[in-house]
Amino acid sequence: MTKELLLVFVLLLGVAGTLLPLLPGIPLMFIALMIYGFFDSWVHFSPLFLFIIGLLTILTIFLDYFGTLWGVTKFGATKKGIWGGVLGSIIGLLFMGPLGLLWGSILGVVCGELLAGRALLSALKVSIGNLLGFLGTTLLQLAISLIIFFWVLIKLY
Repeated sequence: MTKELLLVFVLLLGVAGTLLPLLPGIPLMFIALMIYGFFDSWVHFSPLFLFIIGLLTILTIFLDYFGTLWGVTKFGATKKGIWGGVLGSIIGLLFMGPLGLLWGSILGVVCGELLAGRALLSALKVSIGNLLGFLGTTLLQLAISLIIFFWVLIKLY
C-alpha cells in the first residue's frame, strides 16, 4: 500500500508539473510508472499500457515545443520575434521563476518583433499568439496528465 501512495503522490506532482514549468510533469509520471512497474513485477501495468503512456509522454514533449511556436507563427512572427520569445523565456525564468517564463516569453516576442521593424500593435498581436499557444499546450498537457492520473487510479484500484 505504501508504494501505491508514493506513486499517487508522484503522479500528483506530475499533474502539477504541467502547470509549473520547473517540474517535468508528464515525463515524471512516466518514469514513476516505470519504476513502480518494475517493483510491482508488472502486475498492474502491462507493456502495452506503458507503451501508450510513453507515446503520450513523447506527444507532450512535442506539444511543449511546437505549440507555442505554432501560436506565434500563426500570428505572423518573424525569426527575431521567435528568438526573442525563446530568450525572453530563459531570462524570465532565471530572474522571475516560473511566472517569468510566460512574461519573459511575451516581452521577448514583443522586443524581437520591434527589432524586426514591426509596429507596436503588430508586435503585441504576435505576443497574443505566443500566449494562446502557451495556454493551449498547457491545457492539453494538463488534460493528458489527468487522463494518465485517473487511468492509473483505475488500474490500481
